[in-house]
Amino acid sequence: MPHNFLFIWLVQLLSIGVIGGGGYILYEWYEGELVGTSYLVAGLVMVLWSFGGRLYQFATVAPSWSRGT
Repeated sequence: MPHNFLFIWLVQLLSIGVIGGGGYILYEWYEGELVGTSYLVAGLVMVLWSFGGRLYQFATVAPSWSRGT
């Protein structure tokens, strides 16, 4: 078993929490329980980050072969 098993498990749990929390915020905003544009923006950012975060990572982090290591 890898030594970073607990860390990977916690990161995956955090990821599920982010997408679930974003979906819940969007649902409550749609139902009218949360009023304000900031809730809509926060929910959208959470959901989009959970789906598109890997694309952001690829765009900002150089591949290992270009760093010379």
